[in-house]
Amino acid sequence: MTRLLGLLLFTLLSACAGSGGGDLAQVKSLRVSGEQTAVDLTRRYNDQASACRPFNPATAFECSGVLIRGTAHSTQYHSWNPNPSANGVSASFLRSDANFTNFYIYTNGFIFYPAQAAPAGKRKIAMLCFFPRDGASNVREDQGCGQSPAGPTSRECQSQGINSAEQWVEHYKKYGSYTQMCGLNVRDGLGENAVIAFNEGLKAQRLVFDAALDNYNELRMAKWEQDIGHVLPIQAFFYLVDRGKAAAQYDQKNFLTQTGISLPIIFIRLSPTPQEPATFRFIAEDQAIPLDPS
Repeated sequence: MTRLLGLLLFTLLSACAGSGGGDLAQVKSLRVSGEQTAVDLTRRYNDQASACRPFNPATAFECSGVLIRGTAHSTQYHSWNPNPSANGVSASFLRSDANFTNFYIYTNGFIFYPAQAAPAGKRKIAMLCFFPRDGASNVREDQGCGQSPAGPTSRECQSQGINSAEQWVEHYKKYGSYTQMCGLNVRDGLGENAVIAFNEGLKAQRLVFDAALDNYNELRMAKWEQDIGHVLPIQAFFYLVDRGKAAAQYDQKNFLTQTGISLPIIFIRLSPTPQEPATFRFIAEDQAIPLDPS
């Protein structure tokens, strides 16, 4: 009877797990969903869309690329909860035309669905601003997007008349520090101008950092409430190197315990050279929860 009830519950959950954009339709097991997730991430990584149709259009991060948030392992908090003292949340946008090999101190974390591919019932996280490299957002005003203690050269790019990649690079080279660069406003309310700003930010990243790929970008998001994992648009947990695997496994188990949702762990191999792409793999042996329903 327990097995029958479990299978019935799994079937019901699977029937509700369909998502927009073709991601994770009617998952039957973690093995199936994990393998499909790796395929979907690879597809989005290679999709260099400049905008997302048909929404007016929407900014490229709403349908393409891989949005990853690095987290530090702890048993004292849930990794998907924002820092209570922070004024926003940071992530990085990984795509074939926005590569990086260095991800600060992080070796694991989680991956967001893009807004257009998130399953029904998930919260849309507001995207605020984009920095072509780490923007030291923790010391900035306006949810991490505005002026830092370094002064007015660090305020929002558009407010300084900086609207193109070339202008951003000129500003960066002139001032050249995390706290003095400016962030590009990519809020929904800007419409087409947000689409343009994000694309110019990606171009600026390539203009400045392509040779080494060792500077990750920063996409700043609005902070969400504590303990709402069940409605967050999290697609998977990830690790980058072996020492991050145990933390990803802990988060995978903890997320299942707290939300009842099984998410796969994906191994991301960042680009080792400018000529090689990042890769995304689902490895059955990495999973810390059952692969198949029981």
